[in-house]
Amino acid sequence: MAEPPTPDAPVRTTAVFRPDPRHQYHPDETTLQARALFRELPIFRDVPAHHVRELARMAGSHVFAPGEVIVRMGDFGSTMYVINSGKVEVVLERPTGNVVLATLGPGEFFGELSIFDSELRSATVIAVEKTETVSLGRIDVVRALTHSPDLALSLLKSLSVRLRQANTRLGEQAEQSPAP
Repeated sequence: MAEPPTPDAPVRTTAVFRPDPRHQYHPDETTLQARALFRELPIFRDVPAHHVRELARMAGSHVFAPGEVIVRMGDFGSTMYVINSGKVEVVLERPTGNVVLATLGPGEFFGELSIFDSELRSATVIAVEKTETVSLGRIDVVRALTHSPDLALSLLKSLSVRLRQANTRLGEQAEQSPAP
């Protein structure tokens, strides 16, 4: 039998790390859905994975019925939406009638302008069919942008593409309009 250690002898103990289960993070369904959606989007392609996970943790989930207005032109907005499934129309409301600016589907986003300029919504967005979205609030997006220049560049690229498309549409409309 082994003798007990003397008071002067070093005692060897091996610490075993056992994490407390209360300290573990278990993502909810919305977070998992947002994370999977964000990984597939071009705007998040160059963003470090830990920033995408952080954004996904802050995301909310919404379901809109066909014909439901998601955002209304002229309203205050502080939320950006990413379409998970379904389809929406971006509509410019005019006294002479509504003008459909774009039709967006899964993987596309809207509402980002209000996040950046804190202005009123520039268009109305209406669900064309049952539409599931993931939303991000202004504070969360701005925080993520300050920590991830790659995300900022990706969003700028996406906005540039939309501006160029709008310019092309305006140019085509001008060509089709009769000269005064």
